[in-house]
Amino acid sequence: MTYEIDCAVCGRRFTAARSYAETCGTTCRVRRFRERKAQHAVTAAALLAEQARLAREAAASLRPTDPERERLIAELRRLADVAERTAPAL
Repeated sequence: MTYEIDCAVCGRRFTAARSYAETCGTTCRVRRFRERKAQHAVTAAALLAEQARLAREAAASLRPTDPERERLIAELRRLADVAERTAPAL
């Protein structure tokens, strides 16, 4: 059995052997993979930036009377720095 499907990348109509086929060939399949990979990197960078912001806010909100305040602030700042350094690399 064959199926007539429109390619999800280039829009060209093609004949597929499987009903769940999405791309017309290797070129479109690889292009789609790379686009999704790039989108995941953008999403990861945004999440890391948000984590950095939250870590900095948490460090700023600790009360001076908290017994482990200095250790927690240092750890939160370290996490924020790691997130900020990692985000642009993605």
